[in-house]
Amino acid sequence: MEKPIHILFVGKDTTLDDDVRAAVPNLGSWRVYPHLAHSYPEAIEIARDRQPSLICFEADGYNDEWRLFSRDVRSLLPEAVLAVMYNYIGEQQQTFH
Repeated sequence: MEKPIHILFVGKDTTLDDDVRAAVPNLGSWRVYPHLAHSYPEAIEIARDRQPSLICFEADGYNDEWRLFSRDVRSLLPEAVLAVMYNYIGEQQQTFH
């Protein structure tokens, strides 16, 4: 039996929950356990408790909050893969505060 994959998704976008729930069934035979957080502090708590192997988080690229989050989560879970998600709407970039 293969080991389940815990993935943490972090973002304020309210459609993220629906997007994750729609995507997970399409991952085939993998046993995926998605976890959702809507703030960086909430994400740190979930990461500490669930120890995900993949963390996908929104970043606006303008403030340092996402850099601090990535540093903190890297020290907490050095083996986890971090993936930054950028959300563009036309020419405007959505911000994550």
